[in-house]
Amino acid sequence: SYTKPLLLLFIVGLVSQNGFLEVVKSHIKWERKVVVIVDGYSTGRYLAPAFSSRGYTCIHVQSHKFVPDILLKTFQANHYLFNIVSSNLEEILQKLKDYDVKCVVVGSESGVKLANKLSYRLGLPHNDMRLQSQ
Repeated sequence: SYTKPLLLLFIVGLVSQNGFLEVVKSHIKWERKVVVIVDGYSTGRYLAPAFSSRGYTCIHVQSHKFVPDILLKTFQANHYLFNIVSSNLEEILQKLKDYDVKCVVVGSESGVKLANKLSYRLGLPHNDMRLQSQ
């Protein structure tokens, strides 16, 4: 809804600049539906635009520091709020803690295990963890 941001702008004189920025950041984090896409490369590059067209904000998780050039060329960073480059589950969860994540999806094969672990830890639908090899 556009009324909330307008109301926030109206009260800018009542809130200190830093306080106002925190209110705006809070609004963005909790008022938007967020989808996490792990390794959105190759045909997975089409996921973020599809979710965005349905009102979701997308956050990308790059599960490995090194991504082959052939895959990296297909990555479209402009479709994501930001990119988390990490395979450390705790680090990723810390960066996502302030967002209302609705689902975690896999963009390419390299992200399957991490996406399942993230889904499990976020309390979202996931595959049976007993079936996943370490």
